[in-house]
Amino acid sequence: MRSHGFTLIELIVVIVIIGILSVGFTSLYTQSIDQYLDANRRSDLSATARLALERVSRELRDALPNSVRVTPSGNCVEFRPLATAQYYLDIPIAAPASSFSAITFPLPSSGSWSAAIMPLDIADSYDTSASNSKAVVGIASVSPLGTNSVQVNLVSANRFPRTSPARRFFVTGTPISFCVSAGELRRYQGYGVQATQPTPGSGLSGGDLLARNIVNPAAIFQYQAGTLERNALLTVALDLRSGDEQIRHEHEVLIRNVP
Repeated sequence: MRSHGFTLIELIVVIVIIGILSVGFTSLYTQSIDQYLDANRRSDLSATARLALERVSRELRDALPNSVRVTPSGNCVEFRPLATAQYYLDIPIAAPASSFSAITFPLPSSGSWSAAIMPLDIADSYDTSASNSKAVVGIASVSPLGTNSVQVNLVSANRFPRTSPARRFFVTGTPISFCVSAGELRRYQGYGVQATQPTPGSGLSGGDLLARNIVNPAAIFQYQAGTLERNALLTVALDLRSGDEQIRHEHEVLIRNVP
């Protein structure tokens, strides 16, 4: 009577087949995991870029006209933020004065603020000279004059170099910068006005982290100054990489340049 069982050759064949199938399934499983991880990395990079660009564009839209400047490397953009705008009643033009009158407006309770009337260029927006004829001058306080008017007291006597056709002035704060350094996008504030644009390690330190893993090979910020026919335009491009995944996001910010 013949006994039933497997020969050694049959066992070896089965083991080889099972091994081949195991390798195939393992490879398929590994590829699925890798694809899932890659998709997650792309999603994270895209979300980081979108949030960073939205923060930059929202703040730049409220920049003081003609205060946006970009470093030659294209890694930093600086601007002076606006708190509000209002109409003045009378300003010193012929001779310096320590105050001017305006329609009532809310001055923020904290921070350092300045009055800006017709700043035409970067030199006007970042004038740190001792001149008593500036387009942007610090506000010491605001006191009531009448029912709908106030007296804007300046930190020093000043005569504005030009009037506004709309009799408008802006209340602007200390500068804000967005800079990319060492693969990180950071926001800087709380520093003083400087004639030469500051950069990380040269006038800027600390800063709030907005994004990392930035690998831009060229300029990140590109600025086209406004003209009589069009507003100014800031282009922001971010290249982010994590592992083998890399994405690029570009955004354009329209900046009003009518002072």
